[in-house]
Amino acid sequence: TVLELGSGIGFTGIAICKACKPQTYIFSDCHPRVLKQLEENIHFNGFLWEPESTGIQTESQGQRAGAVGSQNPRVIVAELNWGSVTENQLLDLQPDVIIAADVIYDPEVTSALTGMLQKLSAFRATRTPPEVYIASTIRNPDTYHLFQAGLDKVGIGWQDIPAFSNSFFLCEAQPNVTILQLLV
Repeated sequence: TVLELGSGIGFTGIAICKACKPQTYIFSDCHPRVLKQLEENIHFNGFLWEPESTGIQTESQGQRAGAVGSQNPRVIVAELNWGSVTENQLLDLQPDVIIAADVIYDPEVTSALTGMLQKLSAFRATRTPPEVYIASTIRNPDTYHLFQAGLDKVGIGWQDIPAFSNSFFLCEAQPNVTILQLLV
């Protein structure tokens, strides 16, 4: 099971579902309009929806998707607020892999994300910790360093994953993108 925190419009998750076909993929975000757009994008990319009863979502309806005649993953869209996640939600999630992309942009969000990662680690049904990867475009180095310091403060280890060399692109200016592997 893969849990994506802050799925937004779903680009990353849709690509992972189509290319990697995990058994279960949980898209999550906290804003109802974002979740509605996310559901539409997933449907537009070939998934059919059917009702799903799960305790994962807080207020919106969770959905299960599967593509016609395929071995596509079970797909769930969940409303998940990092600051007010419940114990039941955490117990329902149980991801093997947690990913997030472009979610480190505001100091308040970084502390909520750190807290969410702590809780996901603490509420494991097994002793095996999930693999966690956070991809970020570093727009504000202070906010990014605040996130790293927050991880250190709560005992979550981290390491940079070396960047892929893309010297074959003609564009000189490359955004400062980093991927962290967290050790929860």
